[in-house]
Amino acid sequence: MRECVSLHIGQAGVQIGSSCWELYCLEHGLSKDGRLIEQDSAEDVERESNLSTLYTESSNGKYVPRALFVDFEPTVVDEIRHGGFADLYNPQFMITGMETPQIILPGVTTAREGNISRTWMNNFGE
Repeated sequence: MRECVSLHIGQAGVQIGSSCWELYCLEHGLSKDGRLIEQDSAEDVERESNLSTLYTESSNGKYVPRALFVDFEPTVVDEIRHGGFADLYNPQFMITGMETPQIILPGVTTAREGNISRTWMNNFGE
């Protein structure tokens, strides 16, 4: 079984990601809250079996996208949190700068209590 995880980073990434997930819902026959729209044919049954590639099925039958939305500016992510498809997403996978992300990767800055510090690439030429 194949599983995809989508990462949507920054304003453009979050906005494009939101539009893509709306389209995926239409293509896979899901409502705005992640529930299957009535099935009418064998094609719809096949579509349901392929949902596990992009979505995780919750215990109550709702399909939740495997997607992570990250932006330092909370307004774009808040549009998704309060928009028409708000019930589709897991709010734990929407991270904004106000939540002080701790990104520890080579050469990437980390945000800690409002201070920006460099990771372990401090001695490399700048």
